[in-house]
Amino acid sequence: MQICRNFMYNCNMNKPLEALTATLKSHGYSVTKSRKTVFMALLDREPQSIAELTKIVGDTTDRASIYRTLELFESLNIVERLPIGWKHKFELSDAFTTHHHHATCIRCVYRTLELFESLNIVERLPIGWKHKFELSDVFTTHHHHATCIRCGKITPFEESDTLRLELKKQAEAIGFIETNHQLEVRGICNQCRSSYA
Repeated sequence: MQICRNFMYNCNMNKPLEALTATLKSHGYSVTKSRKTVFMALLDREPQSIAELTKIVGDTTDRASIYRTLELFESLNIVERLPIGWKHKFELSDAFTTHHHHATCIRCVYRTLELFESLNIVERLPIGWKHKFELSDVFTTHHHHATCIRCGKITPFEESDTLRLELKKQAEAIGFIETNHQLEVRGICNQCRSSYA
């Protein structure tokens, strides 16, 4: 029974390897040991980080070769980079596996947010070097935000007529005709202030 399983496994492995070989050769590249090793490390697995790939391939491929191979594979659409927070993982593209989604397909979320932002459906709110999204003023009332510098909590608040007129006046004073504005107050929220008192 073990022989049959291995035989079936090896037979099924040939199609992805043939596709890899064809893709590389059509772009003028050969199938090297490193390329085959990285490809096999990604085949039929969850997305992998560089650290995870390094563990899987062991001593057969050095870290620099893994980086170079992933860079080439990404440029040839063999792998896709999945942003996970400020890091990323890699998986084989749909050309080498069946199309699938993750619990939350990050690629789909990012593409949808980019589309919604270009259509003015959502607005990007910068928070330090990160950002969050919310529905634009087209779908909600115009408001601003207070952001806690300790916990990152964002609290919306409406602007008064006095503030709106003052912002318009300030824009005119520097030669601007205001078309839109966004105000962010940064500080420490009540909860953080009370926990540090």
